[in-house]
Amino acid sequence: ALPTGQRTAHGGQQASLVNNYTYGSALNPTMPGTEGHESDSAFLNPGGGVLLLNVSGTLELNGKAEASGWYSSACEVPGSDNNMTWSSRPGSGGSINITAGRLTGTGSIKAPGLNGNYTSGGTAPRGSTGGGRVSVRLTDPDALFSNYWLTNITAKGASCTLSKAYTNSLFASAGTVYLQTAANGEGRGSLYVRDYGVSVATNVVTWLPAASYADAASDFRNVSLVLAGCAHVRLSTNAIQMVSLNLEAGSTIDLNGKAFIVRTMKAGGAPVGRGTYASGSSLFTAGYVLDSTSGATGTLTVLGEPSLISIR
Repeated sequence: ALPTGQRTAHGGQQASLVNNYTYGSALNPTMPGTEGHESDSAFLNPGGGVLLLNVSGTLELNGKAEASGWYSSACEVPGSDNNMTWSSRPGSGGSINITAGRLTGTGSIKAPGLNGNYTSGGTAPRGSTGGGRVSVRLTDPDALFSNYWLTNITAKGASCTLSKAYTNSLFASAGTVYLQTAANGEGRGSLYVRDYGVSVATNVVTWLPAASYADAASDFRNVSLVLAGCAHVRLSTNAIQMVSLNLEAGSTIDLNGKAFIVRTMKAGGAPVGRGTYASGSSLFTAGYVLDSTSGATGTLTVLGEPSLISIR
């Protein structure tokens, strides 16, 4: 059963939500998105479903594998780019979990949220919905993800492009994408949080780990985390350790008063030196790291690559 009170979150948050309503595993997703509705609960907009696929050989995908939220045609009228032209709260993105020897083709794999809009009176926002979760594991010994697939496997949050006054509050946050090859080994892949690349307020974030049905903090010990497209991640658990952290320009990680430990790190493409970084340090002033708690007690520690010592 879906956790109660999750609104229209899943991997990402519904627009305008502050508390952690996310759920589900980032590394092995199996849960559907949550349904959305407004004042009339008889009209429920379903969340994205679940696709579990195990292919022993090559998966050639030339179409769409998609688990997106949706809306009821009984009370909503779709506009361009999946924007709603009347009041709406669509469902959140679902889950796609694929294991295959190799991945080829010119298709896409997506678990997006759905775009929301204003009420009919135009006085309040209707929440755009959070992205879902995707994982893809390749099992052939030499199989790799091509650059094409690295950009076409997504779980983006949705947005409302029709608003000017409420633009920031109408962006939902991205879900998660976990990619793993046989060379990585189980639990040693890369976790991507990638949004649309629009710089907006960081009030809507992707929580790590989720609030319920989530991975344990120890499950991330051998994972590499990549934030791109102006994604914003907020830690919910103390002392998470990861292999590496790569923050592309415009993306941020919110320590939320927690300690975060990584072996290596890049910010804006540049390597970050070993050391412990706290509020007021260079990563904070550059906007890559923040701490939203009042005491700002969070720390980010970069251990650096282990040294090789030769004794003769």
